[in-house]
Amino acid sequence: MKRDVSARFEIIPGYWDRKWIFFGERKWVRPIHRFDGYIGNKRFSRELPDDKYHRILDEQATTPTIIMVVAERRTIWWAFRSEVYYHSDDEQDPEVIKGLILQKWQRDERRRERAIETARRDAEHDC
Repeated sequence: MKRDVSARFEIIPGYWDRKWIFFGERKWVRPIHRFDGYIGNKRFSRELPDDKYHRILDEQATTPTIIMVVAERRTIWWAFRSEVYYHSDDEQDPEVIKGLILQKWQRDERRRERAIETARRDAEHDC
């Protein structure tokens, strides 16, 4: 489970499209949301309709939600509590993904606490 700090949603604005340049019926193309996820320098994108985008935003507050599946890389991007993560596609259960993310947060917090303790001990030793 890795956090994708480069991942982002962009809004592609709507526009009027014509079948022919001078004549023809004009058609409004609705704005869409595009998700860009990265592994290294490689970008993977997915366009999302408005309703799907808002569903992801609503659900990710409490449950990890799939944003994008890239079959050729066997990778799934997940949104959870306003952050984006990617993980191999061998696990697709949101409860397991939630557990993996929470464990990662706990490990990071313990590592920070140990670093602060080490710095304080070093400062006491120098005095």
